[in-house]
Amino acid sequence: MVSRVSLSQIAPRYDAFLIDNFGVIKRKHGVRPNAKAAIERLRGQGKKVVLFSNTGCSTEIDIQQAFAKGGLIFSPDDMVTSGGALGIAFRQWQLIGKQVISVGKPETEEYVRRAGARVTKELSSADAAVFGGFLHRTNLSQFWLAVTLGRKTDKPVITLNPDLFVPGDDGEKAMAPGQTGLRYEEASGKKPLVVGKPEKFMYELAFEQHLQGIPKERVLAIGDSLDHDILGANRFGIDSLLVLSGLEAPGFWQESLEQRMIHLNATPTYIADELTF
Repeated sequence: MVSRVSLSQIAPRYDAFLIDNFGVIKRKHGVRPNAKAAIERLRGQGKKVVLFSNTGCSTEIDIQQAFAKGGLIFSPDDMVTSGGALGIAFRQWQLIGKQVISVGKPETEEYVRRAGARVTKELSSADAAVFGGFLHRTNLSQFWLAVTLGRKTDKPVITLNPDLFVPGDDGEKAMAPGQTGLRYEEASGKKPLVVGKPEKFMYELAFEQHLQGIPKERVLAIGDSLDHDILGANRFGIDSLLVLSGLEAPGFWQESLEQRMIHLNATPTYIADELTF
């Protein structure tokens, strides 16, 4: 049985918090007031707070500016994104210095270059492809290059964000950038490699750049998604808090929360209705 808690009950057990964005801090129209207050309380207690977001189509500066409009201050130095973790993935997949097809907005190209690769629009020179955002008419040609690369070669095709949905304010399912990876899978018959949660790369980046000297048992991941936030924390060996204000809100899926935990093999350490003290 998973404990139902408030953040104030468990905060003393942890020194650092990896907090997801959509569904936890942000909603469709701005920042959740209780989440903003909770983050300020954690910071006031000297806790390390890291924004921990599956995104490859918004840079850290973009995110900072969006939060500032809601009165919440996040420095780019306090963020880990799936785009930012691409450098660790490229090192492990030996893609540093290689040529990569980028499917997304200019922000995705920036992440690819920061990760140590060069952007190409030529199939003949491509060593890999990266999906960073939604599929639309402006990047359709790059998408089909990636599909051809996946069909005809064993070269890696990568998605930065596997999220298929984000929660809307009225409980509806809004499409998320992971839909592009799904379209690729349907067109090519192959699954893309994944950089974002639940894979390890963002967690490795967080501990490498933000959580030096903090043991895993003193770190708590907070998210609204069993299949990304909670499963990723389970795999990496850190505690987790599932908030029911987003993708796991009652009625969002046909399955019950308990059924989804079993189906996904993802179990949070704690559950709360929302991020609040």
